[in-house]
Amino acid sequence: MGFEISGVELLIQQLDTRAKEADERAERAIKKGGQFIAELLRRNVPCHMGHLQQSIKAGPVKFSAGDGYHCIVRPVGNDPETGEPLAKIGNIVEYGHGDVPANPWMRNTLELYGDAAKDVIKQEYEREG
Repeated sequence: MGFEISGVELLIQQLDTRAKEADERAERAIKKGGQFIAELLRRNVPCHMGHLQQSIKAGPVKFSAGDGYHCIVRPVGNDPETGEPLAKIGNIVEYGHGDVPANPWMRNTLELYGDAAKDVIKQEYEREG
């Protein structure tokens, strides 16, 4: 007594296509969210920190089993005047150092706009195309 299943190949093909589409949408949404956060951080850098402001970038979208889709938003490069890494300068501005008081522009930006960033990601993911 045997049985036959037909259409399984088509089902697998459709599932593969939908999975690929979901991956592409997720990448696009995370990229848009990273760019949104980078722009907000650039706007909120203390005004006397032009090189730091210009250095804030959203990195490439990556995937890992632990983190899912993600991109890192951070200052990149070195200060052209001092040669110091701009990420280090951003950290000093954020947390303070010695006689330099903390000026938490990164934390404040993320606290104020974290939900808006999630909305940007969700809207981009749900957008057709």
